[in-house]
Amino acid sequence: MDINVKSIFLCSQAAARQMTQHGGGCIINIGSILGRNAFPATLGYCTSKAAVDHMTRVMAIEWARYGIRVNCIAPGYIESDMIDGLEADGKLTAIDLIKRTPQRRLGSNADIAKAVRFVASEDAGFMTGEVMVIDGGWSAFGYYQTRGGK
Repeated sequence: MDINVKSIFLCSQAAARQMTQHGGGCIINIGSILGRNAFPATLGYCTSKAAVDHMTRVMAIEWARYGIRVNCIAPGYIESDMIDGLEADGKLTAIDLIKRTPQRRLGSNADIAKAVRFVASEDAGFMTGEVMVIDGGWSAFGYYQTRGGK
């Protein structure tokens, strides 16, 4: 909770104080698809990421009058040290994640950076209080095939 919730809360407050003095700005929180999808044995993580989603919406409505937009990027499974560690611990396999993802690949840091760039741009100037899921279709795909399939 300290890392996933408290740090975002404190950083957002500090940024908003500066932004109100300079006519507004854009805050982009980083959440997770596990903020809206429940998984077993991940109670603390899912709860903390759900808090980020909701905190984003509350901040957005409270700070909109100051010209501050607040949104959240919610990545799915991204090629990362975290995935490597979970795989090394036997908690998941990248192959199963790839098979479960409609785009048939893990996301990349570049995928998330492109989403952040869009949300920060004037093209998203009327967007606030949103959680943008970047997961290759993982959340939309409600079926998990355990054998066969491509």
